[in-house]
Amino acid sequence: MSKGAARPGTLASAARENYPPAAVQQEIAGNVEKEKCFDAIAKRYFCANFGTMTKSEMDTLLFSFFYKSYRKYCAGGKKEPSDLEVAKLLGITPSRVSSLRLKADLMYPDEQPEDWRTVFCAALKKASYNAKTGKIIISLPDRLVYFEAKEAFERAGGQPEYTLTPNLMQIPPEHLFMLLLHLSGKDEAFAKEKMSEVLNSNHMSLDDMQGKTVVEKLSDLLKTKKKDIFCGVVSIAAAASVIPPVLAAGLNALSSLFREDAGK
Repeated sequence: MSKGAARPGTLASAARENYPPAAVQQEIAGNVEKEKCFDAIAKRYFCANFGTMTKSEMDTLLFSFFYKSYRKYCAGGKKEPSDLEVAKLLGITPSRVSSLRLKADLMYPDEQPEDWRTVFCAALKKASYNAKTGKIIISLPDRLVYFEAKEAFERAGGQPEYTLTPNLMQIPPEHLFMLLLHLSGKDEAFAKEKMSEVLNSNHMSLDDMQGKTVVEKLSDLLKTKKKDIFCGVVSIAAAASVIPPVLAAGLNALSSLFREDAGK
């Protein structure tokens, strides 16, 4: 056995066996737009700025080209590459991949970037509800989407709970409902109108909840285990023609989450 080689059965050898095959690495590297990549580097070296680019900036630039190529490679399997997969390919830590992804998205965005709201609403389809805490747990696949959602919540007056786990949010369902309406350009008056329709059909009235905001009224419905009424409010709002399809999909995902939980 050569010096420095990992012995069979050791953790090092197991890790090495889990690395992507060389053929995969070569294919991904071959798909990188090398001409555009060199042009981008040349602009930062041959325009009276030779040597001014830091290693961190160079790493981010090269990573942006690599990651776009790898995303296209993974698109064949219809899946988003994980930080661990990329880390194995590049021989760096997953945390560094996460940091590079965020920097690359901010410094070198796609020419036709995907609307963060589309990604957020898609993540809602895989969200879960914690009945003990009364929070919806959403795992977002992208740090930039996480920060966009965070800012949107704060602008809408909400205060989502952030966790130590990157990209994970815990949000009260009533606040999530109002955020999706806010992103649709609708306010509390619209929510109140839809709530009134559902309550009237259930022989209830908004008069029973005077002096409270829509968020507080929705919270009361959930606390009193009237999840079917909450689902009704969300569903009727999603069906409104004034709600953009992307956000209607998010509302339907929220409603489905509670419809499944209502029977438990």
